[in-house]
Amino acid sequence: MQDTPSPCFLGVLVSARFRKPIHWTPVLLLMLVASSGFGFLVLAHHWVTLAAVPVVGSVGAFVGYKITQLSRARRAVPARDAQHEDSLTGSQPVLAG
Repeated sequence: MQDTPSPCFLGVLVSARFRKPIHWTPVLLLMLVASSGFGFLVLAHHWVTLAAVPVVGSVGAFVGYKITQLSRARRAVPARDAQHEDSLTGSQPVLAG
């Protein structure tokens, strides 16, 4: 057992903490498509897998999209009543330090 975290794990933590917003340029999108295709071909080594994976992946992406929509709809803030306009029960900004 290793007691200290690996350098890879530390790199992930640092990149998550000091992350800049990603701007998807055409070059980055092309690199994403190329690397996804390469990874797909490495994992899919039979013609049945080549045919089934895009279908299963599309269904999984659709299900994930619908789950995200449902969870966002449940968290939506309901409209406030006119009599409670001055109350501070809604979401408030938080200062992080």
